Amino acid sequence: MSPNSYGIGIDIGGTTTRVVVFDHADRAVHHDVAPTVPGPEPLVDDLTCRVAAAIEASPSRPSTIGIGIPGTVRDGVVAMALNVGIDGKLDLAGRLADRTALPVRVENDVNAAALGACTALFAPDSSLTYLSIGTGVAAGTVVAGDIVRGAVGAAGELGHVPLPGRVERCVCGQSGCIEAIASGRSVIARMRAEGLDGAVVELFETADGSGVAAETAAQICGDMVGALGWAVQLAVLMNDVEHIVLGGGVAVALGDRLADAVRSDLAERERRAPFLREIDLSGRVRAAVPGIELGALGAHRSALMTVGSER
Repeated sequence: MSPNSYGIGIDIGGTTTRVVVFDHADRAVHHDVAPTVPGPEPLVDDLTCRVAAAIEASPSRPSTIGIGIPGTVRDGVVAMALNVGIDGKLDLAGRLADRTALPVRVENDVNAAALGACTALFAPDSSLTYLSIGTGVAAGTVVAGDIVRGAVGAAGELGHVPLPGRVERCVCGQSGCIEAIASGRSVIARMRAEGLDGAVVELFETADGSGVAAETAAQICGDMVGALGWAVQLAVLMNDVEHIVLGGGVAVALGDRLADAVRSDLAERERRAPFLREIDLSGRVRAAVPGIELGALGAHRSALMTVGSER
């Protein structure tokens, strides 16, 4: 990008949508956060209005729009983005490009966050897996600046790997999935079933105490951390990435508290298995840095790379 170039990055979540204008050095010069408007047509209408406001706020007209959104994404078409009210297919890139006269690139939201983490935290040729722990559990992987998408865009769905011996029902239809044990939704549901109030942060605080409630909280925390340990081990053994970044709403709220617990779980595995110790599983894990709009940044960078490759 030239010094006078700008781009728009959009991070669409189940609850909020973030619209950010970035300059040539990836600095945010405009930032807008508002509730996500669900449904295909309402979402497109809302994005059109918010992009128009972002263009107006930008020092000069942006050259690209990048979008991260839940669901499967292929060639700008979003499918099964149930958290934002899209149960069919929506040509989000085409629709928004028609309305804004700007090139639009659409990525899965976790893939976008992975690219944002690589851009903000590591060298451009780094490899990492961004493990998102929020309502669900999913991963995005970037190797040397390229997102690993897979044959049909399903790469990184580690949340739907079942763990032996676990019976928790998952929304995907299987039992014992990592997501059914470690996602915010699943942990909160288990807390309520055990008579525990509060959010996941309070669960970890309760586990530090004493008594029956503390023992119950510690068991839930242990199951969550163990499942995430398996997700980290799978990611490293599959792609041998240099870094594992724990992100998403739950992970960001817990910060190093969760990262330290996962590292401890992995260190115990390393103690029992020399092979795991040799590849330093625990040393690859870190918490996401709060305050950086990784999803919007990654979506923006993806749009820039796509437009550049097409010229």
